[in-house]
Amino acid sequence: MSIPTPAESRPLLSVIVPIYNRPRQLAACLEGLVCSAFPRHRFEVIVSDDGSPEPMEPIVAAFGHRLRISLVTHPNTGPAAARNRGAARAQGSYLAFLDSDCVPARDWLTAVASHLDRTPDHLLAGATANGLPHNPFSTATQLIFSYAADFYRRRERGARFFNSSNLVLPADQFRRLGGFDESYPLAAGEDYDLCHRWQQAGYGMTYCPDAVVYHAHSLTLAGFCRQHYAYGRGLLRCRLGIARRTGRRLQGEPLSYYVELLRFPLRQERGARRWLHTLLVALSQAATAAGVLREIVSGRWQALTSRQAAPMP
Repeated sequence: MSIPTPAESRPLLSVIVPIYNRPRQLAACLEGLVCSAFPRHRFEVIVSDDGSPEPMEPIVAAFGHRLRISLVTHPNTGPAAARNRGAARAQGSYLAFLDSDCVPARDWLTAVASHLDRTPDHLLAGATANGLPHNPFSTATQLIFSYAADFYRRRERGARFFNSSNLVLPADQFRRLGGFDESYPLAAGEDYDLCHRWQQAGYGMTYCPDAVVYHAHSLTLAGFCRQHYAYGRGLLRCRLGIARRTGRRLQGEPLSYYVELLRFPLRQERGARRWLHTLLVALSQAATAAGVLREIVSGRWQALTSRQAAPMP
């Protein structure tokens, strides 16, 4: 299923793609990697199947003659665990995490390698662009991500957070930290948790605006609400973990953060659609708040205060 290579051609980068039941999106993601301008022998691709009902073997096999690719399969345990399983198989000096509904730009890995030459021990966060500009729910979600990324990127004090859809970091340091915390069952908060632990260990972070991937997660109104509800649940877990590790009180962002978030679509866009996107951003925050409330009411959040990050397999 993978292209054989001599021992001396150990890849610089291991691209890890966690997948759960998105065969069409996975094929588009892998096709984007096939088109990469980066030398083929310098990267490998590891697809980590998180117990998808539909087998991913046929899709991965179809790319076996065009990519150095392998497939890891395991029972459904969530995206954090799926990324860790992929990382455990990786041979590269660096791990590049790419979501299955993202298509990398042709020069994505080239830009990443250029930044690694300058900051080889840093966590690199690339840019994520909206691949579905005509879907209002996907666009609103991308506006929120863009606002949050810009907010944390400009931050002089406090933690900086980046999304795992486009994240590159040294494999040794990732494993030293224990990887992603597998107690996060949903795709929400596990990347922010890793970023905080990374900074707490004294490691550097660099934003790479020229390392671009296109996010193509098609959403309906119901899917949009479910997604941001899950973000709320993960957000509380992440904040509790930060409070536990730092010995400080549970903290959130200031009110001004949310006020500016609601204004963000109005500044970024023109025409009537900006009002629709502003309304959807407001709805997303209500769904996020409901997710936070769910964790509080359920009482599960109390147990989280004593949990530690799961070790790498």
